[in-house]
Amino acid sequence: MESIKAGVVPPSLARDMPTAPPVVAAQEPPVTVSATEKKTDVDLSLLPDEIDEETVKKILDQADEMHVEVLTEANLRRAVAQLEKRIKKNQQDRIRHAEDPEKWIKSEVDLDEEIKRWKQLAAEPGLYPLFIETRGLELLLSLLNHSNQDIQLEVLDVLAEFTDADTLAECENPQDILNKLIEHQLPELTVDTLQRINEENGEDEQRGVSHCLSIIENLLELEPSLAGKFTKFHRLPNWLLRRVRNPVGSQTAAAFDFNRIYASELLVIILQNSAEARETIGSKQGGDAVDRLLRAVAVYRKKDPESSQEEEMAQNLFDALCSLLLVPANKELLGKQQGIELMLRIIFVEKLGLKFLFSIFMKKARPSQQKKRNKAQEKQDEEHAVSIINSLCRGCSGIATARVLNKFMENQCEKLERLLELHDAYQARIDAFLAKREEGEKDEDADDLTKQVCISDLGPLWGLEIDEEERKYLDACDQGLFTLQQIDSIIVRLVNMGNALVTKRLVDLLNMKSIDTMQIHKVVTEHMDEKAATERVGLLHLLKRFEEIYEAGGVVAAGEEEDMEEETDEEEKRARSPEKVRRDREDERERQKRRRRDD
Repeated sequence: MESIKAGVVPPSLARDMPTAPPVVAAQEPPVTVSATEKKTDVDLSLLPDEIDEETVKKILDQADEMHVEVLTEANLRRAVAQLEKRIKKNQQDRIRHAEDPEKWIKSEVDLDEEIKRWKQLAAEPGLYPLFIETRGLELLLSLLNHSNQDIQLEVLDVLAEFTDADTLAECENPQDILNKLIEHQLPELTVDTLQRINEENGEDEQRGVSHCLSIIENLLELEPSLAGKFTKFHRLPNWLLRRVRNPVGSQTAAAFDFNRIYASELLVIILQNSAEARETIGSKQGGDAVDRLLRAVAVYRKKDPESSQEEEMAQNLFDALCSLLLVPANKELLGKQQGIELMLRIIFVEKLGLKFLFSIFMKKARPSQQKKRNKAQEKQDEEHAVSIINSLCRGCSGIATARVLNKFMENQCEKLERLLELHDAYQARIDAFLAKREEGEKDEDADDLTKQVCISDLGPLWGLEIDEEERKYLDACDQGLFTLQQIDSIIVRLVNMGNALVTKRLVDLLNMKSIDTMQIHKVVTEHMDEKAATERVGLLHLLKRFEEIYEAGGVVAAGEEEDMEEETDEEEKRARSPEKVRRDREDERERQKRRRRDD
């Protein structure tokens, strides 16, 4: 309040002074306290100079005799009338003495005291209907537009307790109360007030923001469908996305920004409860949440959360991303903004996951772990490891690519030998399966047996009408064709990564093991049919370069290795239409503008 900041403490506010215990005495039943105890409980040196010791003693004596009227059904109407009177008095004084604050500050202090009195209403949820009926709620909400932000903050404190979900559940008709809150535009007023509070001003403002977020959370807990309504206030999603990226105050492990965590939690609640929110907030026009959340989590490439609070916030950010990815358009945005590559780098490259990944790939698990796993589990681990390595080869760039390549160069390139060993094993398995199927097609009974064995593993696909060629392809994938495609894609990508040692060693091993590169070409080409057009063009370019390098005996021309990756990117760009390129450039410019605005 302005009066307190000026150093003048009206007698009517004395009981609310933070250093004096009478504020407790005013809320509890009167207790007899000796004069000696009063002196020891209060450090008089902490009180303002304007109040002498005699005045303080008098205030303490009066506090023992003070009685706070508890709200009841009998006196609630009178209390609402008193609140209305205080509001009108303050309005009149402000209008009459607009240029002389000293003449209206008294009415403002009285109004502040009256608002604080309504905090006890949360202890009597049975009075809520009468409070709304007597226009008490309407009067409180009107104060959210008061000129003095201290008044607004006091009202938010009262409303945060008033809307507590557990408290409202004790009402006779909670839904009726909720409907009245919505009818009186509490959601809109809360969001508007949230936008006006500047947390940088101090702890009071930070508590005010916390109360705003608490009100929104309470309303969503009572009525999850309100998530769609809050989404339509575009300022709220934008505020939340901006807040999770911009800390306020100290960010030490012991004093993490609570409202930043709260904002991330609220963002998750809204996204999980509304399909409309996932579509709107995720789109570039509605908030560009995919890009902004990726930037928020990108800091964890190089560091772990420093406290349990920061860990909770990071978890919320990833939960929000997961919710956004339920929308196909957002998945496309994630791919365009290299979100998948970021996740892979966080998990496997930056967080030392390569060591464990390639340990599984090389079957170097501890003997105690090997005993616990059967052959089926080992085969599954092997297939997963191959799939992840292929994704890393496809998605990483720069230093991350170098780290993946380094793993293949360790111990005299033993992992390259393991890669070709897996190629031979899966190729032999597929050849045996195809040969068996050809024999089975000559014999009807054998054919039925083959179909039964292969299709029975397809789970939910069993019983559906499947095209004959499609059935054959699915059966082959079930026997290991998909993993073989991943292995051969890794071979092609490694040769194209521009590392002379890896390229030469891999080509030499292909020749040494007499592996048919035309077979690799066939498998990768078949794999390309399952890819999107842009990725298909990139793979086709890599395959062509693979054949050229193999014919050259694994020798890469000087300076060519640095350009290989760039040429692939250029090839993909040429495959895109000019219109799409133009749109992508406009989107990038828009993202850069938004980033500058956020920063």
